[in-house]
Amino acid sequence: MDQPNPFARALTHAPDYVPSYLSAITPESFSLIDDSWRTIARTYAGAEVEYTLKIESDPQKDTVKEVRIDGTPVRDLPMLAARPETVLEWFDAIVYLDACGREMDRQDPRWRGDDLETEFERMEHGVVMRAEEPVRLEAFCGPGAPQKVQEHLDPILAASPLEVEVRPVLAWPAAASSGGYGEIPLVVAPGEPDLYCALPFAADAKPRTWYTELERMQYDCYAYAHFADASMNFSGGAVASGGSTVFRLSELPSYVRLGEPGQAATAPWWAVCFSQLDLVLPASPEEGLLYVVVDDNGASVTIQNMPRGTWAKRHQLQERFQRRCGGLADDSIPHTDDEIARAITSALTAIGGSNAQ
Repeated sequence: MDQPNPFARALTHAPDYVPSYLSAITPESFSLIDDSWRTIARTYAGAEVEYTLKIESDPQKDTVKEVRIDGTPVRDLPMLAARPETVLEWFDAIVYLDACGREMDRQDPRWRGDDLETEFERMEHGVVMRAEEPVRLEAFCGPGAPQKVQEHLDPILAASPLEVEVRPVLAWPAAASSGGYGEIPLVVAPGEPDLYCALPFAADAKPRTWYTELERMQYDCYAYAHFADASMNFSGGAVASGGSTVFRLSELPSYVRLGEPGQAATAPWWAVCFSQLDLVLPASPEEGLLYVVVDDNGASVTIQNMPRGTWAKRHQLQERFQRRCGGLADDSIPHTDDEIARAITSALTAIGGSNAQ
């Protein structure tokens, strides 16, 4: 007797579910092979991989017991807003990642390719490569978690000369600071004296409280760097760099102790260090998310440290719009008059209007 498709079963209990229009993954895309459900789909970065899910089924519920990507076990994916747990959540995660990975296919084919001729063609027309990726820190856990984050960031930053090191905070006592509340972070800008942010930091700061205060005071926490030519010098310093709610790495007091990436943290904080920029961001693995933007063919990089909950809410709204309206707004897809009329009717119904006239 054939085992019922657990993804189809999950969708029957989610009648309002809307998949991304950019992905062709459906429940029928999965095949049951050797007691696991398998499909080929894209990753966030666009590579084709095999997703394998071992699912335990009973009459009441299907339970995901194990997930592998190209044979490697995974329990979480840091580019997602939250860890998937249910069958529907894992199905949606694969659909979402496949859709993200297919974004490159929608670009003008004239600008695709890594050969020298294509690069010169892009330069002549002012076309640059840009990539963005969220990195939810709670997805990394266990011994050596900072090292795992660093290894995850390395390929994201591969096009840029910027180097990053994620180190556990071993000691950053508030009591040892001059005011007794912790160290005062800085706003750093090229050619300007450093300014202070009125948000002290110490290792005993509660992560959620610190991030809440960061938003309440309308501060951003980020570091950025601009390089003259990302392709020519992978060891030189930045032409311009700066940040907000950051610390000077060379000016940290002696009582601040940072461990090596492979060490375990003794506080709920990590230090995201940029030795080329002499800057460090405090980031919480419990509450933080690093949003990485690599622009201008790798010559410009920004890494923002923000509350993961804030990004998740914004992402949810963006994704809801993309799934419901993105296809209609995509000028590469032809639409019939009936499709447009139905979309107008649906939009007017949603806002309580009418198109009767």
